Amino acid sequence: MSALINLRDNVITKYRNIEISTGASTKRNPKLTQLINFIKLTTMKKLMLTLMAVAMTMAPAMAQKRVKYLSTTSEKLNVSELQVPDQPVTINRYLFAGYNTICLPMTLSAEQLQKAAKDVRVERFAGIKQEGESLNLYFVDCTADGIQAGVPYLIFSPRIQNLSARSTDAMGVNNELKAIRMSDAVGNRIVFSSSYESVTGEAKRYGIPAKQDVEVLESVLMPTDSEKTFLPTRCGFTWEQQNATAKNLVIKHEAAADDISDIAVGGEKNAVIYDLSGRRVNNTKQKGIYVVDGKKTAVK
Repeated sequence: MSALINLRDNVITKYRNIEISTGASTKRNPKLTQLINFIKLTTMKKLMLTLMAVAMTMAPAMAQKRVKYLSTTSEKLNVSELQVPDQPVTINRYLFAGYNTICLPMTLSAEQLQKAAKDVRVERFAGIKQEGESLNLYFVDCTADGIQAGVPYLIFSPRIQNLSARSTDAMGVNNELKAIRMSDAVGNRIVFSSSYESVTGEAKRYGIPAKQDVEVLESVLMPTDSEKTFLPTRCGFTWEQQNATAKNLVIKHEAAADDISDIAVGGEKNAVIYDLSGRRVNNTKQKGIYVVDGKKTAVK
């Protein structure tokens, strides 16, 4: 484009020089003046048409490369923008100092995550265990692994900051949401999930409150109601099944998965369960000994 503009300017300068050098002759020769004006007009028309054609060709490409920004404070995160080929998309997410929850439609390596938000730490949901009236939810540090698209996490930020992740820098993008389900042998089932649309709080759904009497948010869980709204990319805990003696949810932080070897771990799956009589059963709510996926399990 700049080369064509320079060409246009050179043509204009050239004809100005012709006018200056032939000024005396053209005054005495009107036909020569008409010829010069005709050449100027014809050349300039062709040049302008060429410039217009080039501009029309380049416009879509220039528009396509313009970065689009998605806000996570709106009612809905327009994740369909991520499916446009060669369209850079940046997602901005506000992080409080302390513990937040997060789920992004992008897979980020550990390095990319630190570039998006400095010094953050992420933890994955790894298991549950009831102790007295508390159902403990165990989270394991996975900062070194980065984050997977569509998976909910806890994310700790040492300060208030804005996480900014660009699709063209990510390892991959995926709009599919992946809820994590955990069950234990005494009848508790927890679902840790997110949404790319605003979700109103409801019974049995818990979240980390943004308003706490501390400067750095702690990982406490509070039940929600219809006045609470989970904005896009925020995550909540749904207590789908609850043991009669369990009263509250408590988040526990562990450095490694080896530290939680004695609790119910892994996502919920269609387990094959038999009682000692060899009959297949749907769950392990009753006390007794069961064979779950080939392993003997005692429910007290």
